[in-house]
Amino acid sequence: MDLTINDWNEIKRNMPKAIREHLIPDDEVLPGSSEALAAADMIENLFRIVDDQARIGEEYIPLMFYVDTKIQFWRSRPERKERIDFFDFIFYRDVYEAWKALVESLL
Repeated sequence: MDLTINDWNEIKRNMPKAIREHLIPDDEVLPGSSEALAAADMIENLFRIVDDQARIGEEYIPLMFYVDTKIQFWRSRPERKERIDFFDFIFYRDVYEAWKALVESLL
């Protein structure tokens, strides 16, 4: 299944909402904690920052991989409480090059 720009729009609209309503951090017992709300805001900001990149119309798939990788990184290290709501051009370049190599290998 191929991801589309419509998928991107659905994900960016629904993921922060899902985090607000369902994320229960390790030291909490219910969703809606201040930590969960802050996480949802951070993810929402990440999507907004990525959307602001000029290349969103033509290169949304590597941007999806970029966002997914950043979120996975953040989730795998919750104790570090790192911010991910910024655009890391060097990291994006690495993700883009890996995506481009994958696409070329499939041709």
